[in-house]
Amino acid sequence: MSNKATLKQIRQITAFEDISNAVSQVFQDAQMSLSSHRKLVIVLKHIYERAIELEFEDGFLLRLAKMVNKILPLKKGEQVGDRIAKFCSLFVSTLFKDEENNHENEQSEEDSPANRVAEYLLRHLLRGSQAKDKNVRYRVVQLIAYLVIFVGEIDIELFKALRWSLNRRLYDKEPTIRIQAVVAMSRFQELVIPGEEHVEGHNMSIQKLIEAIRHDDSAEVRRSALLNLLKTPKTIPYLIERARDVNAINRRLVYSRIAKELGDFRNIDFELREELLKWGLNDRDDNVKRAASKMVVDNWFATVNSDITSLIENLKVLDSSMAETAMKIFYQSRDEDLNSIDLPSSMWKELTTETAFLLRTFYDYCNSNGHITLIDDRFPEPVEIADTLEKYLKLRMRMLDDNRELIEKYKRSEKSQRRIATQLDTLAPEIVEAQEQANEEKSKHAQQKLQKLSKDVSALEEELRAEVMKAKEFEADYNEFSEVFADLEFVIKQLLLIAKDYDFSDEIGRRRMLQIVRSSLADDNLSSKLLESSLQVLRKISISERDFSSMCAEIINDLQDSYQTSIEDTIIGQMDDDSDDSDDEGANGEETNPDSNQKRRRVEPKQAPDELTIQCLRLLQQVLELVQEPLSSNYALESLIQSLAKPAIDRWDHLQIRALGMKCMGLFCLLDQQLASSCLVVIGKAAANTQGELRVICIKAIVDILSVHGLSVVGRGKEVDSLSLSRLFSKILRSYDDHEAQAVVAEGLCKLFLADILNNFGNDEKEDPKPEENEEQKLLTALLLSYFHPYNSDNHALKQTLAFCIPVYAFSHPSHQYKLAKVSGDCFFRMFRVDGGYTRFENFTTANAVMQQIVHWCDPNNLVNLSEEEISKTPSHVWQAVSMLQALEQDTPRNVKKIIINYLNKLYITEKLGSTVLKALQTSLNDTKAYFETCQNEPEFTMDASTEKMWTKFEANVEAMITKAEEEEETSMKFQVSRTGSISESAASRSTSRHGSQAPSAVTSRSASRNASRAASRRPSMAEEEDDVFGGSNKDEELAEIDKMLEQEESVDYDI
Repeated sequence: MSNKATLKQIRQITAFEDISNAVSQVFQDAQMSLSSHRKLVIVLKHIYERAIELEFEDGFLLRLAKMVNKILPLKKGEQVGDRIAKFCSLFVSTLFKDEENNHENEQSEEDSPANRVAEYLLRHLLRGSQAKDKNVRYRVVQLIAYLVIFVGEIDIELFKALRWSLNRRLYDKEPTIRIQAVVAMSRFQELVIPGEEHVEGHNMSIQKLIEAIRHDDSAEVRRSALLNLLKTPKTIPYLIERARDVNAINRRLVYSRIAKELGDFRNIDFELREELLKWGLNDRDDNVKRAASKMVVDNWFATVNSDITSLIENLKVLDSSMAETAMKIFYQSRDEDLNSIDLPSSMWKELTTETAFLLRTFYDYCNSNGHITLIDDRFPEPVEIADTLEKYLKLRMRMLDDNRELIEKYKRSEKSQRRIATQLDTLAPEIVEAQEQANEEKSKHAQQKLQKLSKDVSALEEELRAEVMKAKEFEADYNEFSEVFADLEFVIKQLLLIAKDYDFSDEIGRRRMLQIVRSSLADDNLSSKLLESSLQVLRKISISERDFSSMCAEIINDLQDSYQTSIEDTIIGQMDDDSDDSDDEGANGEETNPDSNQKRRRVEPKQAPDELTIQCLRLLQQVLELVQEPLSSNYALESLIQSLAKPAIDRWDHLQIRALGMKCMGLFCLLDQQLASSCLVVIGKAAANTQGELRVICIKAIVDILSVHGLSVVGRGKEVDSLSLSRLFSKILRSYDDHEAQAVVAEGLCKLFLADILNNFGNDEKEDPKPEENEEQKLLTALLLSYFHPYNSDNHALKQTLAFCIPVYAFSHPSHQYKLAKVSGDCFFRMFRVDGGYTRFENFTTANAVMQQIVHWCDPNNLVNLSEEEISKTPSHVWQAVSMLQALEQDTPRNVKKIIINYLNKLYITEKLGSTVLKALQTSLNDTKAYFETCQNEPEFTMDASTEKMWTKFEANVEAMITKAEEEEETSMKFQVSRTGSISESAASRSTSRHGSQAPSAVTSRSASRNASRAASRRPSMAEEEDDVFGGSNKDEELAEIDKMLEQEESVDYDI
């Protein structure tokens, strides 16, 4: 028989040896090229059929398996291996297809030749799924993935073995193997196994793919799972979730491929669509953003038959925060063909939420991009805009009047339910306490108290059920009204937003709009959304800011006066009735008492209704957010401080009014420095003694006041000093149960630090400021401790804020990095001291991780806008080394000392700093080494061999840098001003302060030495450095600060 078997020769085969040779020859040819595979598959199929005829099927299958074995050791990417794998897949698929087409085959599907080949190969391959060779595991799983595609019915035991093996490979250490396992596992997603447990409606295969798509650390594996996971309503959330994948390609695939495969976007839940838009259109990668834009502009628009109104309708503009962004991108994609967007004049006569949104977004885009001609052609005159707005404002008032009874009924029911719920919440802890007392005391009094509380709770629950049942009678009507009313308010807001940027050069249109807006602000009791937009329109069409302020103050006064007028009218009516009664009595000859008449006329002044007060405060708040001129120029607004804002702050009985009053007072303070200085104490007390929303408002107000006026509002001679403010911020940062307040304070402090507003914070109040009394350092330390503290591990807002702001602060300027380096050693010691409580938490950050982080923050190489020469001369890590050496001498555990010493060699210190600075560092090293020698009997001060080696290495590096620096200085400078006196004196002073005038012969305890050091450090310190420590070429200030750090150890409370 020739080497290449023909169909005729195959029919003449009678010996197994010829079959074996023919199979080998087919595989030899198959590895050469993919183009010949179809012809070779036909040849192999006929060989198989001949083997069955000759009853050599088992031999054929064995030979087939041996051929497959030859490619198993081949690496991924070897073309020979890939070709043979594909050939085997094509061979099995051809067998199954032929059997499907051959309806004369009377054999059962499970016992068909195709099934026998597939099962034999699968069982054979399973033996190699646990191989040690990663190439074998890869090829085995690859072949399984190819073969299981075509298998129809399969033995249940084989299926379970396959799934178990593939499940193991999903956790293989090689990503390439996990990818093939994902592909193979995806073939079993639609298989239903009787008796198998499903989780959330998913079988085991789908569960494993979901786990891979969410948790695998390889982007390629997640991508494979993303592309192969079955698209069902229950898996769609996991597919869309990949729009937040860390890999840009995976994110892009969600929009370019997965979104198409999901079909009609209207079948996806609105919340998921909203997230899909938010994540894609705001993505940091331009390719992802383009894919998301194309999804909206092309796919979604085509789905709604290119009807822009239908597209907006499905975006659900009332509930969507991304609809406006989506429409902006839509207009951008059709910037050259905006004329094709039809906006007929009839659209203005009957606006809907969709058409109003379309008009507003189209106007915004044209106005922002200079399409003035389109605006002139598509939009009416200002007078018509004003008339349209007036029409819908009147419609709004008519709806309110027609449904006033329904609204009042709903408000009463809601208020009643809220009251009952509050009472139940109050009684809940009392019942628990009474239950505990009854169980402990077994007294009759405790039992009676418990019974009484239980009756009260039962009565309240019954009352609540009655209220809920009563509310159901009108709930449907109210929901229908609220939906229509929300649509109407949305239309009005779109008109106001158009008017906010409209061209009102036409005086008639301007006056008309001014009249309508003023009237609505005074009479229509606008909601917060409409109030903000209306005031923005009023600000635009006002002649000046003073004119705007006067009009708004007049509106607020009119609202307040309207209630007073109604009260006075009532009083006058009562007085007239009393007068008539007196006349009647006089006519009857009865004596009248003038004193009693006087008492009758004396009526107690009534407080304005809460709703009116809230309306006025909201209006005032929006006005103050729009004005910029000092309060001294706004006499009309200034009068509202006493008449509205301050009374609201004193409303302890109404939290909402008090919060609005505090907001308004904070905004007033931004306009006047003297007012800010006097009100800061009130706002500060409220921030310290309240909780929740009011506390957050007060914190924001304080930060805003400091941002605008700086430190001029605090300090000596002011009502609030820096120490009180510092303690307030520190107290809130330690309020571990108030996450929101912590995050707000942290963000505010970071802004103040970044703007250098807190420079020398508190120093102006002390005649002789000392480093340990610097409030700026204390607050910076508090921020660092808050970032690392285990209590804050669940406060994600705080962690995210500090994770962003601290490096931005550190890398923005050398002086910022200096301040951070200066406190880093103190922070590290507070966290990891021997008797500290930081490490008792299970979720604490390790000392190595903390050290790595603070060294990175203080690395001069991370500073922005500096040349390499400037970076090499920045001594941030010198400061940090000195600070860490101070922590090294304190009560830190031995393992922590080892970490500090190891990281000394990772600090960026160069000879460019100059010999004087480096010698100061060397002096500090020598003193620390001497201190270790005196405390050598203490376990914490004993170095192991590796630690001592690292210490010696750092000493040698510093010595080498000093030598290089001296050589460079001798070469580059003709003369050198010696400053070694100051350094030598400070080194001698530090040595004397630690050990006395003579070195002690023996050290009885580490505590005695440390106490002596701290006692010596209490002598007066040097003056504080200038604001910009690194601004000048003279290094005297830097050297003085190093001297100061060498001779002092801060006497502070280290309790975190």
